[in-house]
Amino acid sequence: MNFQKAEKAFKEYLKNYNVDNGCIALKIRHTYEVVKKVNT
Repeated sequence: MNFQKAEKAFKEYLKNYNVDNGCIALKIRHTYEVVKKVNT
């Protein structure tokens, strides 16, 4: 999987959400942590 391309798409997707919202921020952090685990 091209993670750089996926991250770019994810960041574009996030433009539709208020990333300052604690719940949304938590989901974003979770997503990045899962990606880290998959890549190790």
